[in-house]
Amino acid sequence: MFNNFNEFCEDYGIKRLIMVPRSPQQNGMVERKNRSILNVTKNILKTKKMPKEFWAETVDYTIYFSNRCPTKNLNDMTSQEAWSERKPNVSHLKVF
Repeated sequence: MFNNFNEFCEDYGIKRLIMVPRSPQQNGMVERKNRSILNVTKNILKTKKMPKEFWAETVDYTIYFSNRCPTKNLNDMTSQEAWSERKPNVSHLKVF
């Protein structure tokens, strides 16, 4: 079973990174992304002088917006575009 999964990953170009469970130190890329999301969230709340009760909504907004911004890693495509193979519609976005 495990060999079949490894073959599947190889066939589809999926890179598997094996890590020790419960060790976020080994997953630096995700930790940096989480830190970036939290920093943007804190800055939005502070800039707009909003109470901490809006924390969850602000995190949702930050991630939603982040997925619709072009990145260098994806050759100036958005995460949403890479996933769905369509350019995201951003006409509905408003100033937070």
